[in-house]
Amino acid sequence: MSNSRITLGWSGKAGGTLTTFRSAATGLDYAAGSCGGGIGSWGRYDVHQPAISTVDFVGQERKLWQRDLPEGTVKVKEVGPVFATVEVEAKRGNTKFSQHYVVFTGQAGFAVRSDVESDKPAPEAVALDFRIRRNDLWKLFPNFVGTPEGFAATAQAPAGKRRVTFRPTPRS
Repeated sequence: MSNSRITLGWSGKAGGTLTTFRSAATGLDYAAGSCGGGIGSWGRYDVHQPAISTVDFVGQERKLWQRDLPEGTVKVKEVGPVFATVEVEAKRGNTKFSQHYVVFTGQAGFAVRSDVESDKPAPEAVALDFRIRRNDLWKLFPNFVGTPEGFAATAQAPAGKRRVTFRPTPRS
């Protein structure tokens, strides 16, 4: 789905998650294959195996991400002169992930509502896991990390939030 500013694409083979988020101005794709939900447990504490590092703690996770599901449905529900809507759904067992997207004409962004439903509650749930590629952006809002593009490959991941009164802008 495209407007004059962005192109969005979803994959039914990736649980219906957003797999394309391309800027018409730069031609860069900011999607990182994730715009869905997740349930499970993140970093369980085990008194018999105490974590001695963050990697050990995170390694004890048990979770289900929508992007890892082999099948999802993507349906264009409304198309009009001002906006279009897309509904996405993926299921595994008794758990259902769903998103409702609204894409506006001429806007560089979009609106998304995300839900996770399960009759068997999980210890933790993430209703919307939205990761984007940095490409040529200097900083990502709200966590202005200001680190080089390859920060994911470094041993020390950036952390922390800073409260600010301004929004970042792409480098021109």
